[in-house]
Amino acid sequence: MPIIDLYLPEGIISVEKEQELAKRLITCLVRHEGFGDPAPEFVQRISTAYIHRLPITSVHTIAQGQARVVRVHATYHPGGLDTLRMRGFIAEATQIVVDTTGDPNLFDRTWITLSETVEGGWGINGKSVRDKTSQAA
Repeated sequence: MPIIDLYLPEGIISVEKEQELAKRLITCLVRHEGFGDPAPEFVQRISTAYIHRLPITSVHTIAQGQARVVRVHATYHPGGLDTLRMRGFIAEATQIVVDTTGDPNLFDRTWITLSETVEGGWGINGKSVRDKTSQAA
């Protein structure tokens, strides 16, 4: 069930590198959730990364219009990340963005946000999934 929403202002990374970045981030999240590396095949099938390309004119900070800021939003199953795993994912995901883009300035400009679903609050195949061990997918 792990899902990454990756928000990238234009010009941050080449289209050719986007797929690599998305795959590295979702693999990182799955590993921090404790699914293993490599994760079981059913986890690999349902773990998804969405790339949201944004015009540079649509990303702003208080200090700067047209800001070069990346957002990685991770959604995970209930109880999937304890505090240590959250910290580990945030640190590693930030470094993945920097390494994949080749832009060390993004270290201070990459936002990682996390959302934990509620028990039974996600589903696939038309069925609510109650925990991370379900192989209903």
